[in-house]
Amino acid sequence: MDTPFKLKHENPKKKANCFSKLFFMWAAPLFYTGTKRLLRLEDLFKPLDPCKSKYIGDNLEQSWLSEVAKAKENNRPPSLLKALNRVSPQPLVLSWLIAQFQEGTDSNTTTMFSAASILILVSTVVIFIMHHSNCNVMLMGMKLRVGVSSLINRKVLKLSTKVLDEAGAGKVVNLLSNDCQRFDLICYYLHYLWIMPFQIILVTYFLWDAVGISCLAGILSLLLLTVPLQAMLGRNASALRLKIAERSDERVKLMNQIISGIQVIKMYAWEKPFELLIETLRGKEISVVTKASYLRGFYLSCMVFIERTTLCVTLVCFVLLGNGLQANIVFSMAQFFNILQGCAF
Repeated sequence: MDTPFKLKHENPKKKANCFSKLFFMWAAPLFYTGTKRLLRLEDLFKPLDPCKSKYIGDNLEQSWLSEVAKAKENNRPPSLLKALNRVSPQPLVLSWLIAQFQEGTDSNTTTMFSAASILILVSTVVIFIMHHSNCNVMLMGMKLRVGVSSLINRKVLKLSTKVLDEAGAGKVVNLLSNDCQRFDLICYYLHYLWIMPFQIILVTYFLWDAVGISCLAGILSLLLLTVPLQAMLGRNASALRLKIAERSDERVKLMNQIISGIQVIKMYAWEKPFELLIETLRGKEISVVTKASYLRGFYLSCMVFIERTTLCVTLVCFVLLGNGLQANIVFSMAQFFNILQGCAF
């Protein structure tokens, strides 16, 4: 919920003009302060009204109660997704990033400068669209996280002590610190679900136009490498996340018990045994977190490896079919496979 600390500075975005919003100039004073010293809590701005926990929580709670009532009428379980969709509909932001510069044999200086100018203009427009799109999408995810966290907090306050003890404080802490944090990224990655088919179709068309049937070798190799890898890594990552949650629950539960009985522990000088016990549980948790980090590092390295491999396979097939390599083909294909690799991962 809202912190008892009162922020003093009004949010400058309220009175910012279009130019300031376009270039994020309203946040420049905060960035400048951060270059001079470490930012403190009193340096932050007041949140906008649509971003306040009370505003979001009230709207989401009303939507959730309405969803529960409709679910009872239709004899079905209530859906949090439907409640979130009524409160925060997903904005559809379409960012076109097709920048291809190919030099023709009969191109003159004017044509080349015109193409370069168009490329720079498109890149500049994409930068503005990308940053504002990412900002709005992350803001939408933040609102979802704040709303769900507010609902969890309100539900916990209504639970009896017996039910809360059975649920465990560690589980509640994990819900707020881990699970709710996923809402910050879900709005960002959710757009790939609808944009991915369009990207694949367009990129496949451009690849076929550039190298012909040779592009199928690269696309098939991309599928053969990514699909099994994604299945294996996804299964292992889910298992590790479950283990991390279990280890965190155990540690938080023990910490709550220690804090509740801290007077007895201090009275009998049991600090060292309990410290060793906490270190043991924390060590088990860190070992699982380390495995998850190694798995993520392997996943990120495969992104670079698979992109280069599929590009190499396509170029080899293209040459074996009796074609000659050209710089414009190689660099444009590298861009296309980078887009495909982004869709696959």
